[in-house]
Amino acid sequence: MIDMTRQNALTPNGHVRARHAKPATTRSTSTSAEVGEAHANRYPKHEDPTKGQVYNGVCNTTACVGRRAVWLNRGTFGLYCTTCARGQNRYNEVPICIPVDRKPTIAEMDAHHHAMMADMSALRKARHEQTTEPYFSNS
Repeated sequence: MIDMTRQNALTPNGHVRARHAKPATTRSTSTSAEVGEAHANRYPKHEDPTKGQVYNGVCNTTACVGRRAVWLNRGTFGLYCTTCARGQNRYNEVPICIPVDRKPTIAEMDAHHHAMMADMSALRKARHEQTTEPYFSNS
């Protein structure tokens, strides 16, 4: 007999669905020095302050317990694992997550955020210019 509870707990890719994820029983052993500066606008603010804040640590996605968080989400200011970062970038022409080689400072996070917003604005403007036909008057 197939255990339907276990079967329904996994996505087609083999990841544990959020409602079946077990809460961590222990907090991360990372020190505040490893966490570094946490951006005031980071999202979400987890109970474990190190989740998504330590380079090469635990992914910022609530239902993910993956390690090797080396991608910065320029909107949430958190670090994500490769699987979650690729999922967030999948349908976006301007990448939301970018690979980083260390935990960025708050100033660097702000610069990445402003660059992303400028890229999105430029893309929106280019699309608008392509779809807008010039107006010709008959007078």
